[in-house]
Amino acid sequence: MIGAVIAPLNAIAGLINAPLQNLYGLIDARIEQLESQGGASAEPAQAEPAPEPELVSDAEVSETAESQEESE
Repeated sequence: MIGAVIAPLNAIAGLINAPLQNLYGLIDARIEQLESQGGASAEPAQAEPAPEPELVSDAEVSETAESQEESE
């Protein structure tokens, strides 16, 4: 009786697992292809850190606001 329930579940698991195995193989083959061309390294490139924002005093902020109001 348990076999009647488990068999369809195994079939569903196989249907889900097969495309994942194919995707894994495709990605692995692409990695090997890029490595053989010398265009890719095993480690991903790290992004450059963003520059730190400049600190602005309250006086500079009020001067900038006043100059913008005058120009309008």
